Amino acid sequence: MRDMEDLKVKHMQVDIPTELDMRVKQAIAKGGSHMKTKQRRRRYLGALSSIAAAMLVFVLALNGSPAFADYVSQLPGGGIIVRLLTFMGDRVLGGEITDGQDIWRITVQQRTDSETIHVDFAAEFDFTQVAPSGAPAGTAGHFTITQNTHPNSIVVHVSGVRGFTAAQHLPDLSRMQLLGEIYKIATFDDSAHRFVVTFKQPITIEVTEQRNPARVSIRVRKATHALLPLPPMYSLRTASHSFRAAASVAEETLMYLGSPRTRILRDAEGLYLAEEGLYITRAEAEARLAELKNAQVGIDLYIEQREEHQLPRSMQ
Repeated sequence: MRDMEDLKVKHMQVDIPTELDMRVKQAIAKGGSHMKTKQRRRRYLGALSSIAAAMLVFVLALNGSPAFADYVSQLPGGGIIVRLLTFMGDRVLGGEITDGQDIWRITVQQRTDSETIHVDFAAEFDFTQVAPSGAPAGTAGHFTITQNTHPNSIVVHVSGVRGFTAAQHLPDLSRMQLLGEIYKIATFDDSAHRFVVTFKQPITIEVTEQRNPARVSIRVRKATHALLPLPPMYSLRTASHSFRAAASVAEETLMYLGSPRTRILRDAEGLYLAEEGLYITRAEAEARLAELKNAQVGIDLYIEQREEHQLPRSMQ
């Protein structure tokens, strides 16, 4: 018992170093600071989540409600509205029904991970002088973008436009990694214009529409997931023509005869042709060719085997 009392006295007489006391206090302070940091971080993440949710609702409202988009455009700073468009199958739609616009300018933008084509519109095309005003349009005319293969490409069809000033100075795509060619194709509708863009490799496409000023942006990225190469297809097509309108006449005739997939292409030498359709086998292409010959359409058609990214051969 006496030994226990001696040990207790000695324990009470041990001096605690000042450094130890300071470190205990520092540890307590650090723990409190850490707790406050975690609380601030939770509040910050919570605020970001709320903002992200609000932005999602806002974007969905803009894309889904034209009335809401018009209301926002009248607010201070709400003039420029951008909406992301969604492909339905191989086609995306946008814009509004207008008339008298001009496809004023087409530019390209290259970044490390993407390449973008910007299409700008001008308003109030001057019919007397056959020239655009140059004043930016508020809304793009109604447009359709259709994605095709053999070769991989898109057709941009814009209605409600009387002029295509941009066709005089189309951008040079020779240094692009993803974009191949861009060229105008003829149409017999005096209130519509079309152009084609081809691609050099498999890509993914994102289309956005901007208002005030009107702009349609087509951004392409290299396909991130491995895609199996498409097999060769058999094209039922016309001969090549230097005159764009000749291909358009053939296109109109073939569509009238029940060929909804007819399109106009430019071949490897820069000449134009109308393609009635693509077929998986040569036998299918030959059967369709026989049908059209029996209908006496008056158009000479040929069968061409073509790879996924291959431009049509020049056939005269």
